[in-house]
Amino acid sequence: MSEELLLVANLLQETKYIPLVSSKLTPEDFDDKFLGSVYNELLQDKNVIDIAKDLDIKPEEVMSIANSCDKASSFAVKNYGYYIFERNKNRKLKEIANAETIDANALIEVNSKNFLEEKPQNESEAYLKMVEDVYSGKPDYLTVPTGFINIDEKIGGFRKSEAVFIGGRPGAGKTTFGINMAYNMAKAKKKVLFCSLEMSARELHERLVKSITQICNYKGASQQEIDKIIKTSKAIKERLPLQIYDKSGMKIEDIFAKTLNEKPDVVFIDHLAILKSAQRFRSRYEEVSYLSAKIKEMARLYDIPVICLCQLNRALEGRDIKAPTLSDIRDSGSVEQDGDIIGFIYRPEYHLLQQEPDDEAKHIEWEEKLRVVKGKAKFIIAKNRRGYTGTFVFGFRGETYNFYEL
Repeated sequence: MSEELLLVANLLQETKYIPLVSSKLTPEDFDDKFLGSVYNELLQDKNVIDIAKDLDIKPEEVMSIANSCDKASSFAVKNYGYYIFERNKNRKLKEIANAETIDANALIEVNSKNFLEEKPQNESEAYLKMVEDVYSGKPDYLTVPTGFINIDEKIGGFRKSEAVFIGGRPGAGKTTFGINMAYNMAKAKKKVLFCSLEMSARELHERLVKSITQICNYKGASQQEIDKIIKTSKAIKERLPLQIYDKSGMKIEDIFAKTLNEKPDVVFIDHLAILKSAQRFRSRYEEVSYLSAKIKEMARLYDIPVICLCQLNRALEGRDIKAPTLSDIRDSGSVEQDGDIIGFIYRPEYHLLQQEPDDEAKHIEWEEKLRVVKGKAKFIIAKNRRGYTGTFVFGFRGETYNFYEL
């Protein structure tokens, strides 16, 4: 069922919702011209009888539209309008961009239009409520804790409306860190949506079971260990508010729709390097810039933290100092702009293992360096709009997919 039909049906059921969309959405924004004409009648405060008369159809036909779906919340109605508006806006932007001569003024004018209005709010009241809650020992209602005590003590966790980007080289442990964090949040009764573009839900489920049970050798496992594996696997599926979404060919638009339907407390996206949009772009740089902006928009629209894992480019491999920096984020500089928090997973052991020397004397020195960093990892917060930046040291068990606090 299309968003256009869902919107018109709900406006026919609840005309009080019309002001939620009427100031931004026009009948011309509809692909279905008939539904656009019904919407136009609604804007003029017409009832079912008058709508049917003006459109030269039977009242029963109008009522069949109204009865085509269950009543939705005002939040859902507003989001139906948002999707219709955004689709039409993107179409106009594409038409301007594909013209032989690009009209810069038209491009700016269309791009500046937004469906969502900033809500007036009492910033002082919201701030003082947060201070009072924290002072009295209550959890900060604006924040979703990561479940890692050392991180939460410094930054509290990730806040509503924040876009968080966590980068790392292939093999550094981005997905493991992300799924560990998602599990911690779900354990704390936060509803988590983990969008996986690279790994299947079954693979991630297996990683979770290994991480929780610390059992990875199935063949040599005891009956007691097998029972533990079975119990843990069922508990994850039946009791944990963690959904792994692994739709084939998933795009940013799919993640928006899934988030609308599921209404999670936090969303993870794994990962930016293979995420795409239904829109067309002249370069991957432009597309990633668009995706980065949309991830930030998603965080604000749904008022939740959105945590996106991202790949780092190869530049750091050629440096003596391998610790990542903001400039290492692959494909786009816009991530640095859009991210409220940007962090990096860095495992010195991973880089040292790729630099094993042939020379015997150097090999002894290399082995000593490896001994010092073996099984250790760092989470580096390089940007934080709320203040704290710094490095957290973790232990890492690759065979059971675990980051743990030291």
